[in-house]
Amino acid sequence: MISKEGISDIYRQEISKRFVKKNVRKQFVYTGSLYPHKNLKLVFCSLRKLPKYHLYIVGSRNVFRERMKVLVSRFKVKQQVSFLGRLSDEELIRLYQDSLAAIQPSLSEGFGLTGLEAMASKTLLLASDIPVFHEIYKDSAFYFDPKDSESFVEAVHQAEIADRLPKIKAAAQLAATYSWHQMAKESLKAYLEVA
Repeated sequence: MISKEGISDIYRQEISKRFVKKNVRKQFVYTGSLYPHKNLKLVFCSLRKLPKYHLYIVGSRNVFRERMKVLVSRFKVKQQVSFLGRLSDEELIRLYQDSLAAIQPSLSEGFGLTGLEAMASKTLLLASDIPVFHEIYKDSAFYFDPKDSESFVEAVHQAEIADRLPKIKAAAQLAATYSWHQMAKESLKAYLEVA
C-alpha cells in the first residue's frame, strides 16, 4: 500500500486574491534541516547575484547551523541571511506569505513536506530539478538545476514575473491532496482489506 503523507490543515485557507499578496518582499524562506545535501551553499552563492534579496532560514539550532554561518561569511552575504530558529505555525505562514517564494534546493530528498506546506500557505515554490520533487510538486514549482547558481537566479526571475494567483491556486490544490485525513482513510481501507 502506498499512501500520501499529510500536511496540517493549519496551512490551508480559502484561496482568494486577498490571500495572495501582489507586493511580496524580495525574500525567500527555507525551512528544514541544514545538512550538506540540503544544498544551501548554492543559495548563498546565488545571493551575490541577487543583492536585493534576503533569505530567512527557519529550523532548529545544531552543529550544521554553525557551519552554515561560516559559509554565509565566506560568500559575503551575511547581511542577506537571517537564521530564525523555530517559529510557530502562524509565524511561519505569515513569513511564507510575505515572501516571493519558499525554496527547496536539495541535491537529494526522500520527500518534500515543507514545500507542500509552503504551497498550501499560498506561497510560490522554487525547487531543485530532481525526480522526487517533480513527482510531488508536478508543475506547481519553479525548477532549477541544483548545481548551477545561474539556474537558481533564472528561477527567481521567472517567479518574479509570474502571474501569482493561478500558480498559487494550482499549487494549493495539489497540496490539498496531501492530508492526514485522506492518509488515515487510505490506511484504514488497506488494513481492512487484509484483515
